[in-house]
Amino acid sequence: MPNEVSAPDKEVVILVDDNALFLKLLSKWAEDAGYRPLIAHSGEEALALLQDIPSATVFSDGLMPGMGGTELCQALRAQQRSGLLYFVLLTADEDPDAFKTAIQSGVDDFLTKPIRRDLFSARLLVAARIHSTMRQVHACSCSVSPEVMPYLQALEILQRQLEVHFPESESGIQAILSRMDETVRNLKLLLGTPSDHS
Repeated sequence: MPNEVSAPDKEVVILVDDNALFLKLLSKWAEDAGYRPLIAHSGEEALALLQDIPSATVFSDGLMPGMGGTELCQALRAQQRSGLLYFVLLTADEDPDAFKTAIQSGVDDFLTKPIRRDLFSARLLVAARIHSTMRQVHACSCSVSPEVMPYLQALEILQRQLEVHFPESESGIQAILSRMDETVRNLKLLLGTPSDHS
């Protein structure tokens, strides 16, 4: 089906939490979705783990002993990474100021505890779409022309929408993915790259 995106070749997802049972649950969900989960029990452990992984999707608890999720995201954003980092903060805090602080630290999306499996899977799907799109853009051998820039900027805007308030409903998720599909099709037309489907 053209609108489906799967995890290519067991794409890695990083899971960070100080609760071992919770990590085991998220690992099972990620494996069932076709991903290869790597776990870390602290922010410091995750930071070390990600040194050798240039492009990653990270799900991290917000509150942990030592380095919390927001601090981990700040540290990763401060690095000169060659790939895309997509960071989802897991939190029980619904304080708008806390969300604002997390966004300013570079967090891309949120999941509120207790985590629902369907919403976790939806975040994996959105992350896969963004990673896939950016791989296609970076793989293009031609230089980016002024005609292409509005579409690249549109992709950035779509990603930023996830930072502010991701609609926790199937219709909201599908609306964002549909707009991303349209943007990718337009980019391919401008870049002269073949479409995935006719």
